[in-house]
Amino acid sequence: MSEPAPVALEGIHKRFGATIALDDVSLALVPGEVHVLAGQNGAGKSTLIKILSGVHQPDAGTVRLHGERQVLDSPKAAKRAGIATIHQELSLVGAMDVTDNLLLGEEGSAWGLRDRRRRRERTRRLLEAVSLDVDPDIAVEQLPLATQQLVEIARALGSGARVLIMDEPTSALPQHDAERLFERIEDLKSQGCSILYISHRMEELERLADRVTVLRDGRVVACEDAAEMSRDALVRQMIGGDVAASSRRVDLPAEDPGEVLVARGLAASWRGARLLGIDLTLHRGEIVGVAGLQGSGASILPRALFGAVPTTGEIRIADRIVAPSPPRSLDAGVVMISGDRTEGLIGPASVVDNATISSLERFCAVGTWLRRAARDTAAEAALSRMHAAHPGLGAPLSSLSGGNQQKVALARALLAEPRVLLLDEPTRGIDVAAKRDVHEALRELAADGVAIVIVSSDLDELVTLADRALVLVDGSVNRTLAGDALTRSALLAAAIGGDAP
Repeated sequence: MSEPAPVALEGIHKRFGATIALDDVSLALVPGEVHVLAGQNGAGKSTLIKILSGVHQPDAGTVRLHGERQVLDSPKAAKRAGIATIHQELSLVGAMDVTDNLLLGEEGSAWGLRDRRRRRERTRRLLEAVSLDVDPDIAVEQLPLATQQLVEIARALGSGARVLIMDEPTSALPQHDAERLFERIEDLKSQGCSILYISHRMEELERLADRVTVLRDGRVVACEDAAEMSRDALVRQMIGGDVAASSRRVDLPAEDPGEVLVARGLAASWRGARLLGIDLTLHRGEIVGVAGLQGSGASILPRALFGAVPTTGEIRIADRIVAPSPPRSLDAGVVMISGDRTEGLIGPASVVDNATISSLERFCAVGTWLRRAARDTAAEAALSRMHAAHPGLGAPLSSLSGGNQQKVALARALLAEPRVLLLDEPTRGIDVAAKRDVHEALRELAADGVAIVIVSSDLDELVTLADRALVLVDGSVNRTLAGDALTRSALLAAAIGGDAP
């Protein structure tokens, strides 16, 4: 009779309001196995991780540890059960040295040679467990990211963890560092650890996975041996084989509408991801989509074009070389809307102040005298065009729904009279009706000649809106798709390095 699995989920359900995050999900992790969890954004992966980590509790279903029913009602409970999660954002304390990070939370005297020797010996054993040769007295922030991840894994092992959950651990790593991590994962397998590995990348599945579970819309749609699942099969399972044509934009730009922005050799890094020599030409009235997995560099592109992060390379706007910075970009007619609504919008401030803060000069007569009536009229017109519902121009922005706050951000961009509009996840977290309104507004702006770059993890959004789409992998453009070739399955396949089904 086989031993019960160290961790098993049985019939897990989890709901947030009207949204069903997990629906009858079952999954078992066994010793010495890497179990890959795959699925598109919103499939339920994060919720499942949080249930195993003790952050969320299921509404129904059972969690079993070695066959015994358990309640993981806190992260501490998960840790006591031997479950550790290595998140994309590491939990190490950068200013502290390796030893202090590894032994953080463990009891021990701060004084005495004997204690220092004990700590150093324990540190040495933990580092050896992940084959890491590093100075234990060096500050963690001075270590490469891949080394920091190994320190985090060593700390998890030191806490007694035998089940490791690894959430997109290679998203910000170059290939040689990723390979180093893979070698350590193989070592952990040989030591009998159970590993739940979250990734979209097919090459990682081929390199590491023993089994693959695919989530779609909160349900398990496949659980197979990795050797039996091809790249094409994975893509089909993730998207459900539904590649019916979406409602596409039909008012495409003219053959030669004119170049608005040209980037050559654009390189940048931000939050662990990077761009490596991107070439991009934007034309009037064109909508260019950008897709890519976490860490691909897709989210950096708008910031690099806007000058919100340090860059190298050349950017030309209207045939003039521009050293990118937010003030220079705004002067040149380039506007960016961040994917984080808290970045740029001011909740306590009024709707009208948020809508016009980037264009106040238009409404000033002599000196700093503000023509309030003109400002309010223009703001109301822009908000109406964006289909933004609000109780009044003087109402605080925080009183609006998330979708209407996003429309205020678009109204602000419209009032700035942009040549180029850069958008990062413009419809994340808003409802279907609001998303439709935003799409309509973007099409209208493109019809007026505005060049639009839209980064989105919603592949249907890119298929619906974009004239062409760039797919980034590891900081470079892996593929450009347009016309009939621009499909959800092709975007996903390009992002994970496979071929469209």
